[in-house]
Formats: sequence, structure tokens, C-alpha cells
Amino acid sequence: LGGCRLRKYDGSDVDLPVLLALKGTVFDVTSGKKFYYPGKPYAHFAGRDVTRNTAMFNKDPSTLDRTDFPKKREKYLNK
Repeated sequence: LGGCRLRKYDGSDVDLPVLLALKGTVFDVTSGKKFYYPGKPYAHFAGRDVTRNTAMFNKDPSTLDRTDFPKKREKYLNK
């Protein structure tokens, strides 16, 4: 799923799963309702690509859907 198609899986529609992407893989995080649903601590990650945010240990919504990050941070994505 691309960024635009992924966005509809942000938890706002209770009939759809909650998804996020990391390094090109889409994960179903529906079971993490207490984290990813609207109004929860990581809700801004739902329906988005979190690759850069994860590599940089960053929760800044302005860097969502970016897959670029410094190579030295790649080790944090491979654990």
C-alpha cells in the first residue's frame, strides 16, 4: 500500500483494520487500540509510513511517510 492508500487505515473507520508501514512492510496494529486509535499516544502513526520516525526515534508527525534516514541509523530498523 502506498502512503495515500494507507491513510484510510488510521483507526477512524471502525470497520477497517489499523495499519502502519515500516521499511516497505505493512503491519496490522489493530490489536494495539490503546496506542494507535484516534486520541491515543501513537494515533498519528496509524495509516502512515513510520520508517524515518522509527530510525530516528522521533514522534514528529512532520516526518511521517518519509523513508529516508542516515545509514548509521539503519541498525535500529534491523532489530
